[in-house]
Amino acid sequence: MIRIEAELDSVHAERLACLQARLRKPLPDVLADVIDLALAKLDQPVPAKSSIWEARARFEREQGVLTEEFELPPREIAEATWRNPLDE
Repeated sequence: MIRIEAELDSVHAERLACLQARLRKPLPDVLADVIDLALAKLDQPVPAKSSIWEARARFEREQGVLTEEFELPPREIAEATWRNPLDE
């Protein structure tokens, strides 16, 4: 058994009190549940980063296809740190 003492800011103290009230469990059980959930989340595989085309397809599914004409701002390239992505 371990004894834990913590100071929470008012926002997190309120959230913890709300969580305890919603679960209708004593605080040690609430914290045990939260720890179990956090560990389960950490054990999940990290999804691969989506490509720009997957991001665009997701945007179009959610927002619709872009139909307006628009101009992009001029592109700035930092000469000192720029590298060609095709060289990798």
